[in-house]
Amino acid sequence: MSSDIIIDFDNILELYEYNKDCYKIIRNIQEINEHKLFDNTKFIDSDKVEIEILLEKTQKEADDYYMLYLWVTFERFIINFLSIKGEKLIDDKPELFADNFYCKFKENIERWRFDDVLDLFDEVLDKSLIDNVKKIKRYRDWIGHRNKKKKKPIAFNPYEVYNILIAMVKEIQQEAMLGVAPPNPARH
Repeated sequence: MSSDIIIDFDNILELYEYNKDCYKIIRNIQEINEHKLFDNTKFIDSDKVEIEILLEKTQKEADDYYMLYLWVTFERFIINFLSIKGEKLIDDKPELFADNFYCKFKENIERWRFDDVLDLFDEVLDKSLIDNVKKIKRYRDWIGHRNKKKKKPIAFNPYEVYNILIAMVKEIQQEAMLGVAPPNPARH
């Protein structure tokens, strides 16, 4: 497996940090009372309290968007990983059946419930890591759907999401390079 996913995650986190710096700059402008720097912006007619409320709201939204960005990057990595693993189906006999079976597998893999996909790794990866990824998934679903009838799950900031997903990717890459290890009871 390529380390491109790590580079993608690093780039997303770097963008997130630049975004956070923009909020710091706006707050600094406000502190030194240089409101002329707000000319031609949405802040021009806002007072300090309004600006702070707006900054807090948009910063929270930005945190959620970066979390989603990390999640979809991770999800694509998992789907690609499973597609590559599934290519072994092509070598089965009879060939025509194997080809059709693999095509159906690859076509439908993106429709699988992602919790079920994560369960595929239960016997080879750290169970607590998988559980944390599932918690991120629940938060991701809540952000994406904002179903008011459902209780808001545990929230994660982009740094936490980054660290957990990177750990999962690294474990998957390690297992992929070593082959699938037998189940390790100490992990559960």
